[in-house]
Amino acid sequence: MNRQQFAETVANAYVSQYGNSGVGEVLGNPSVDYDPQTGLFFWHSSIVPRRGCDVRILELEHGSLGDRYEDQADDEWRADLVTVLAGADNGNSNELWETATSKIAEWQSARRNTCSR
Repeated sequence: MNRQQFAETVANAYVSQYGNSGVGEVLGNPSVDYDPQTGLFFWHSSIVPRRGCDVRILELEHGSLGDRYEDQADDEWRADLVTVLAGADNGNSNELWETATSKIAEWQSARRNTCSR
């Protein structure tokens, strides 16, 4: 479980869906999940059901991470979001990270680290 990889996944999902193109990449909202077998976060449509052991971390709605600056390119916006989300001193980003780690810990406790696909 890596906060930097979490931040990159959340930023990619959010900007891909709500960036300058104006057309979301997925139906519904982007959902960020955690794969306990690989230890990686990934994103997909919230409409798609979770796979076997995956832990649903959050669903990103438009506006939940704010909006880009006027005329800000998607790559710059994505980089800004990663910086904020990966930073340990940022209140709201700490809450997102704590939510992620808490949901993973709950899953591990309930499943006792067993998983089958």
